[in-house]
Amino acid sequence: MGIYKYFSIAKINLLNALAYMSAALSRAIFIGIIIFVFVHLWRAIYQTKPLVEGFTIAMMIWYLLFAESIVTSETRVTKTIAQDVQSGVIAYHLNKPFHYVWYQYFTFLGDALLKFFTTFAVGSAVAYVMVGGFNFNFNYLIFILIVGFFGLSLNYLMNLSLGLFAFWLEDVEGLAFILHKFVFIIGGMLVPLDVFPSWIQWTKWLPFSYVAYHPAKLFVMFNLKTFINVLAGQLVYIVALFALCFIIFHYGAKKVSIHGG
Repeated sequence: MGIYKYFSIAKINLLNALAYMSAALSRAIFIGIIIFVFVHLWRAIYQTKPLVEGFTIAMMIWYLLFAESIVTSETRVTKTIAQDVQSGVIAYHLNKPFHYVWYQYFTFLGDALLKFFTTFAVGSAVAYVMVGGFNFNFNYLIFILIVGFFGLSLNYLMNLSLGLFAFWLEDVEGLAFILHKFVFIIGGMLVPLDVFPSWIQWTKWLPFSYVAYHPAKLFVMFNLKTFINVLAGQLVYIVALFALCFIIFHYGAKKVSIHGG
């Protein structure tokens, strides 16, 4: 019964998201436009060479689509927690029959999964029309979905851990902005880390790269051994971040004071 209530939270938020399907589709269309722009940018680069660090233009665009689908599926949890702390609403959550960290995580899942699949579906149509497909083996689809799911979770947990610092800072949007830029650049969302100079390749071991770069590269260049290594890295970071979130919340909850009426 304990875990079931959290799945019910995810289900409720999924149904809420489905009720506002137009918002998810508008976001997906925006990503489709971004893919359209990226295609034209990369075509200019590929005019002089057939491959860029082992990526064909089709592989590059599908890589970018998968990475974008993961990163743009996040929710503004830092803003949500900051508002809960500032308004005093957080105090009401302490008396509920669920843990605040788990509640936030499963709330995120219900919304993010819909965002991911709608974004990827719309973006796929744009990518296929403009550059065609690539040699994807559907036998590996379940493995790709697994690392994609953990990429979503890892990105969210990094934001959640920052959001919980609102107990002390109240406004954590500045920290969230910096985190987003790390994910965009050294997380491999905007461009595969392979195209960067050799001196920056060590960033492949940071948690940011396990959000977008590694899952997206596996999507277009699947390798079973690499999958195992990526999955292990994701799980290590996810367990560590869950532990960090619980620790921060434990000490932060002791500082709760109601600022409102």
